[in-house]
Amino acid sequence: MKKYFGKLCITWIVALACLLCTTSLWAAATIGTNAEFLITNTIETYQIPLTANSKGWLILHKPEWLKISPQPVDVDTVFVNGAYYVLYGQQVENAVVKTMPMLPAVSQIFIKLDGALIPDSNSDSGEEEESNPVLITDSDSLILQNLDSGNIWSASVKALFDNGQEKTEATRIVVHTNTADHLPIKLHVNTGEVGKYYVFFEHPQLLPGQKYAYTREGKLTLFSNYGFPVQNAEDLYYADGVDIISLNIGNIPMAGLEGTLIARISRATVSEMVTAYEVFYDVNSLSGDWIVTDVYDGSASKYSVQIHEGLGLFSGNWDGHPFIGEYTQDGYYRIIFNDGRYQYQYVVRGLNDTSMSGEWSYSGEPDKVFVFSGQKRSETSFFPVAHPVVGSWQFKSRESSCCCPLPGLFKDTVVISQNGSQLTLKLDQADLTGTIDGNSLLFGGSFVHNSGTVSVKASATLMEGGGKLYGTGRWTYSSEDGVCTGTIQFGATRE
Repeated sequence: MKKYFGKLCITWIVALACLLCTTSLWAAATIGTNAEFLITNTIETYQIPLTANSKGWLILHKPEWLKISPQPVDVDTVFVNGAYYVLYGQQVENAVVKTMPMLPAVSQIFIKLDGALIPDSNSDSGEEEESNPVLITDSDSLILQNLDSGNIWSASVKALFDNGQEKTEATRIVVHTNTADHLPIKLHVNTGEVGKYYVFFEHPQLLPGQKYAYTREGKLTLFSNYGFPVQNAEDLYYADGVDIISLNIGNIPMAGLEGTLIARISRATVSEMVTAYEVFYDVNSLSGDWIVTDVYDGSASKYSVQIHEGLGLFSGNWDGHPFIGEYTQDGYYRIIFNDGRYQYQYVVRGLNDTSMSGEWSYSGEPDKVFVFSGQKRSETSFFPVAHPVVGSWQFKSRESSCCCPLPGLFKDTVVISQNGSQLTLKLDQADLTGTIDGNSLLFGGSFVHNSGTVSVKASATLMEGGGKLYGTGRWTYSSEDGVCTGTIQFGATRE
């Protein structure tokens, strides 16, 4: 390294699991009628791609039936090199000037469907006539351009109409965020249909096959397992006899929710559950192999970095120096390590699925801050190996606990076997079972320890083409004397 470089019970499984214990999105969007698609401005952390800016948004395309507030204004624009630009009086040779609608620089954009603009498909003429109800589905796209960066933002939009009148099919919003953030879980839909409504939460990666209902008592409880409803599942509704559903669960920490968290409102009919509203929270994490480039005194240096993030913890190896990271209160990541001479701090402020960026500093010049960026190595993030995890692994781990003896997990040689997507890890104390999805592992289990029982849940990331494994975990020790908890960070290499 340079100069020796070195209010709910929540933290979602750690967040979602804790929420469950109370009971024993760039972004594509499908927007339904009578619903609002809210896009908010944010600091530049790649959490939400549509960010309000100093110039505004050019509307390259929108459906006729999509109503946008605030009202777009027409501006003279020019098409140059495949992009639209506002003229501001400049003369551009050999360019065709067009008038395009533009959204002003606002911090919030509300998008609604205007059902009155959809013609009745049963009417061949412009005259109104009585007709049998016919459902009309219309799909289109909304395409905006950021006038600061020139980047194009696209959303697919779909509506269902009944003879030109508004009728909700579904509202789907995909929110792209990262694990350091806290997002408000706000669900709202007006379907115009009185009925019994259910609010569901799912996380396919952390809780595969399980669907949980958020009940009128404000609790989450299991609704179905791999499509099979639990006993008395029909009683787990959120509201009955209404057509407007609105709830605000509050700010939820995304730490521990790597993957996709799905929130859904459904209306029960005689024969099925009809989805009325969906929010997909696509949560990026730091897990993976990275090539990091930082700048010092005008010179760029590159480093190999491996990071695993799981269950609200993250740790890794920065150019050969192990570290344990932390989430900052303002929604960023902080990585601190020591190379034997200096202490270094890297703060990740921008993160998406392939890149990160931020600032770094070191103890040799504590008053100076430098920039860095990182690119995920795609060739090792999704390596096409049939069974990359099977075999013997040499583990090293570090455990911590507030108040009880350490159980000594993940040490020495661990044999991992695989049957389809199912994993078995043979530890000294017991076998843990889990699943593998791509290069992400999730596993857990319990065993007798001293006079009590240890329950453990852990996750890991396969790196360097399947040759190394980094992971984190949480464990709970239960006995007649009480309950205490601890954490673990571990790494492994193939034997």
